Amino acid sequence: MPKVRQKHILINAIHCKTGGGLVTLNHVIPYLAKDESFKVTVIANKGYEERISMPENVNLQVVNVPESFLKMIWWEQVNIPKIARKLRADITFNFANYAPLMSPNNVLYITNNPEVRHYVPFNEKLYWYALIGMTTLSLFFSKVGFTNGRYIQGCYAMWPFSFLKKKMVVATTACDVLKGCNPKKEYQILAVGDFYPHKNYPLLLKAFSRVLNDLPDLKLNIIGRPVRVDIADEMKSLIKKLKLEGNVQLLGAKPLNETKELMANSLVYVNPSDAETFSLTLLEAMTLGTASIVKNYDFQKEVSGESGAF
Repeated sequence: MPKVRQKHILINAIHCKTGGGLVTLNHVIPYLAKDESFKVTVIANKGYEERISMPENVNLQVVNVPESFLKMIWWEQVNIPKIARKLRADITFNFANYAPLMSPNNVLYITNNPEVRHYVPFNEKLYWYALIGMTTLSLFFSKVGFTNGRYIQGCYAMWPFSFLKKKMVVATTACDVLKGCNPKKEYQILAVGDFYPHKNYPLLLKAFSRVLNDLPDLKLNIIGRPVRVDIADEMKSLIKKLKLEGNVQLLGAKPLNETKELMANSLVYVNPSDAETFSLTLLEAMTLGTASIVKNYDFQKEVSGESGAF
């Protein structure tokens, strides 16, 4: 019996550096690698390849991508299709909202919520409007667009492009159960997420200062990178102004397992964010049995389901 040719999947991972996108990528690659009908090649940005889980039967190509956003987009549109044709790829799986339009059989994995544009300065709003346009255009040139939340579909398929919803498939993010963890609940609250305007950390600090009036020994730990220096400075200023130095710790970035251990050992997980595609950290907290406080938004309800009270 003649051997059936494997379908060659080229995974465009040049945008996967941190956060939920990287976590999802590291779950998807091993899953695809187990299927003998697929041949998998991953294209990674130089300097970030070590963050990607690479089974032995998966090929890796490391490329130098320009750091400038516009140069990166141009590089991607020109070079990813060339690589795909050279490798005779059947499918280009893009872990990004937009795709190199000339790549074969594009598949998108849409992870950004454009509602963030409502919480950023005017010059940053232009980026988000451009992202909406690029995502909509990419959907025209793609076979399918996976979204990790149902809520996000309407953001990219607004009238007169509502028909594009037919190209979108909900593939919600999953999380692993933390093995060998014996939670020892400590008198602390945990928040997780990099420092961006829509994460609402100043609001959290102000609310926490009021809670301390009744619970003066309570601690608040915040895990996340100070991506926006202005937000980090505002948080540090608030901590000093509200005299929270002895109760609040900014822990920076932490490995996933360490983050989950801190979450398991906390009394409460809190997520004050105004915009997410899928609240993976809420799902992780629920998996670990940690009570959670979140804002009343559809993207939170999509995760909590009937377990939440809003």
